[in-house]
Amino acid sequence: MMEAFTMCEHSKGDTCAYVRLSMVSRALKMCAESGEPLPQWAFGYLEKSISRWSDLECATLDEAFGMEPSSTRSLNKKRNDQIAFTVHARVREIQKNGQAVPWNDLADEFAVSVSKLQTLYYEKKSWFEEQEAYFGKNSNQ
Repeated sequence: MMEAFTMCEHSKGDTCAYVRLSMVSRALKMCAESGEPLPQWAFGYLEKSISRWSDLECATLDEAFGMEPSSTRSLNKKRNDQIAFTVHARVREIQKNGQAVPWNDLADEFAVSVSKLQTLYYEKKSWFEEQEAYFGKNSNQ
């Protein structure tokens, strides 16, 4: 999860902001359920974002967390972005292991059709690959 968070950390736009916030939300939930402390990367992101809002640097929490203040993204769009991000990570792992992508199983898991899942995946694929290439190349800096 940390690798994916870092991949989006310095990118701009609603999709990345939503992915970052979604990962921090998952970390909060997992830590609350397990009693483990919140990882530093998640704590730092929350602290920085909430401080920006409470210090009146931002007009809204959306803006503090990197979402464009004028954004009227629908819940469906946010869900699609989350599915695309999760599917990309899963497909990448499956392909690393030399296996065929089980599109039918993934579609069932996310409760969408195979064609919709593939559309979501391929629409975001080049963006994810650009991020991975950039952060992979610059990970030692």
